[in-house]
Amino acid sequence: MKLNKKHLIPVVLLLVMSVFLSGCRPFVDTSKEFEVKTFLARAATDSTKLESDKIKKLYAYPILADNGVQITEEFVVLACKKMEEFYAAHGYRSMEQKFNYDNAVFFIDGDKAIIEGAVLKVKGIKRIGNRSHPVKPIVEIEGGIIKLKKVNNQWKIANDVFLVIRQEDVASIKVDVKKDDKESK
Repeated sequence: MKLNKKHLIPVVLLLVMSVFLSGCRPFVDTSKEFEVKTFLARAATDSTKLESDKIKKLYAYPILADNGVQITEEFVVLACKKMEEFYAAHGYRSMEQKFNYDNAVFFIDGDKAIIEGAVLKVKGIKRIGNRSHPVKPIVEIEGGIIKLKKVNNQWKIANDVFLVIRQEDVASIKVDVKKDDKESK
């Protein structure tokens, strides 16, 4: 039997519709790794603003630190406020944070995930006088090991990984200031 063009279009359309109606989404990555990367991208973005209400929702409490100390939700809120004050005092602001997964390894098993080797790249600015200067080079935070677990079907950070630049790193940021910028101080 020969299939002519008149019958080919309805057959192809029927096949495509059956794929979509069956629930199969061939062009959408629904893998666990993609799910984890999506969560970490949102976590990195939420952390740039240091809004304690958003950041505290990223974690599964209580967080057990490597030294055995339990970190509570109240501690995370207080840490965000202290970091915000410190950033403001040093004229620093994080503008964009993105994970680089080039050398990262993902271990995902059901409702638990471990990401090793992810690097958080941070673009920021620092105010000097009445001008803002981009921080160069981009600050990179070695992610070390990030542990996640699902709570109410949502990924949460389960260890003491904070997606903000540490105070000592902010204090040590040097910005090249041009001659005309020095005059505006």
